[in-house]
Amino acid sequence: MSSKFIEIKKQMSDIKNILKEAEDLYASITDDSTERSKQIRKGLETKIEKLKKQFDNIESDITVLVKTTAKDTDKLIRDNPYPVLAVAFSIGLILAIMRKD
Repeated sequence: MSSKFIEIKKQMSDIKNILKEAEDLYASITDDSTERSKQIRKGLETKIEKLKKQFDNIESDITVLVKTTAKDTDKLIRDNPYPVLAVAFSIGLILAIMRKD
């Protein structure tokens, strides 16, 4: 697994933890307007902003990763068209034989 995928998995784990903290904060908010409730709401807003920033980072990381992977795949196919064609043909042949049975 590439280091970029591991990094994305870690970021997703961090986001889950932040969401859990935000849910806990939200559950502790009551309908009163005490100073404690205001502090909790402020904490919740901070957590949500942090979460949005992490999602933006993950989105841009995934976009870059997908584009890079597509370019690498395209280069591989263009550099080695016959082996790629042979693999595709073999897979098609195997699937056709399996379907016939």
